[in-house]
Amino acid sequence: MRWTIIIIFCLLCKISCFAQVINNPEYERTSYEILHPHVDKVEKSKDSIKVYCSISCQDSWSYNIPKTMFIKDLITNIEYQIIKCIGLPFEPEERVFKNGGTFQFVFCFPHIDNIQTFNLIEDPSKDRIFNIYGIDLSTSNPQTFEETEYKRFKNLSDFYKSSGNINKFVEFEEKELSAAKYIFGKRSLAADACYNQLANYYNETGDYIKAIELGLLALECDSIQFGVENKENPVYVYTLGSLSQYYQNAGNDTEALHCKEKCIKIWKNIGNEDNYLKELYSLLFTGREMTGIVKRIEIVEKELNNLPSYINAISKPITEIRKQMALYYW
Repeated sequence: MRWTIIIIFCLLCKISCFAQVINNPEYERTSYEILHPHVDKVEKSKDSIKVYCSISCQDSWSYNIPKTMFIKDLITNIEYQIIKCIGLPFEPEERVFKNGGTFQFVFCFPHIDNIQTFNLIEDPSKDRIFNIYGIDLSTSNPQTFEETEYKRFKNLSDFYKSSGNINKFVEFEEKELSAAKYIFGKRSLAADACYNQLANYYNETGDYIKAIELGLLALECDSIQFGVENKENPVYVYTLGSLSQYYQNAGNDTEALHCKEKCIKIWKNIGNEDNYLKELYSLLFTGREMTGIVKRIEIVEKELNNLPSYINAISKPITEIRKQMALYYW
């Protein structure tokens, strides 16, 4: 009996030494939020790394994966090609799914020493379902959510906001954020919307430090999802403008001015004349009224002396900017 216990104990130790399972690791985002692929678990052993992913789909569909699929270790930047997949064939074969539901797939890769964060990539040049970024094996989500819960939280948050019940709005907006991060990722579009909503709330209620924290998270999401200088979808620069206001309300004139200068540069670079001139005028009022006014005027003067060719130097907005500068000089 004694030897049996010892043998069992040794076998368990051997298994624990060579196999480690991380359930529901956190990840940054996916490139295909519509089907919101989820990383259910990652299993590390002495021979391989297995990534278990699932998706929910209500329609019939077909899919395959490229033989060049890989994971990228974000510490070493080394890429490791897939060995096999359970549940999906390699190109050009396809698996046809005739009924909707939730499906799980297992992607198998060679063993990687000390891997902590990685990207799972089908094709880096396309928005493929299983392009999943920033999978973090040092974390594990203690709470799980279904898509129906996320939708319920979102609907309730919108309802309470529109009805003026701010306390309930915040309660369900925070629940919506938790569900969004679990289902879509910490830097997803769904999480981004929550960061912005909550940042505005905390700014309005005077918790400027919290507003700045959430505004920075939203800005990071916008940079990833939309890019910085995006003429067609300039979400990043709008968030940057809000962040400038949060800093100003917190009394941090240096960061408020820094954000405002970046806004001006971006609007100028993407050729949006109206917003460029509006931000240039607004810059004169950024920060406490007389603190740093000399520097702000210097910045505006420099811009006015180097206007892009598409701006009329004697237009009404330029005249208004010069009038405001003259008032400060006076």
